[in-house]
Amino acid sequence: MIWVISHRRSGNHFVQYSIRQNFEVELAGMRKNHSLPQNVATVGDRYHPFPGKPRIYIVRDGRDVLTSCYYWHLKSGEVRDEWGWRMKERDWEKFEEFLRSPIFMHNNVTVRGAKNPIWYWKHHVRSWIRAGVPWFRYEDLINDEKKTLKRIGETLGLKVRKGAKFERFQKLVGFSPRKGIIGDWRNLFNVYDLKRFNGIAGDLMAELGYE
Repeated sequence: MIWVISHRRSGNHFVQYSIRQNFEVELAGMRKNHSLPQNVATVGDRYHPFPGKPRIYIVRDGRDVLTSCYYWHLKSGEVRDEWGWRMKERDWEKFEEFLRSPIFMHNNVTVRGAKNPIWYWKHHVRSWIRAGVPWFRYEDLINDEKKTLKRIGETLGLKVRKGAKFERFQKLVGFSPRKGIIGDWRNLFNVYDLKRFNGIAGDLMAELGYE
């Protein structure tokens, strides 16, 4: 079993399809996970990505992640937890309100000090990286697909599929991402939103190589 782990709206489905297109992986041989390392055990051993199972963590620009999360919640009209379970009706409309909204966890499993979606994105990424899980940037798969896919395959110990061209998946069957483009946050963030984001997660963004 291979685990592709990420914060929600980070390109998890896209990465899974790209892996299946280029490597010999059965449909049932790969799963996604969006929870925190300390909360994974609450969903049972069958879904536990530790220990010793092949796994990678997908990082995406936090500003694009929050942009996608905002529109996702806005469309559904609901607030969902880290496993996608409905928690309550949405009680905000503006993006600036979303950035200040509380974080909800499944079965009241909370993150100590959790304050808002920006904080949670930072905590999610840092937690998995500190757990020692190999990580890859979503943007690298878009901009340098061949090199990134080969690195992913080597990390997971996968056998290359016959005729593989090491190209990312172009069309997700049965799944329609909102956009999936790089830099869409520029169409939503204003100066104050960006200042707030940088004040909380700017240090991690620099560590990950984002400008």
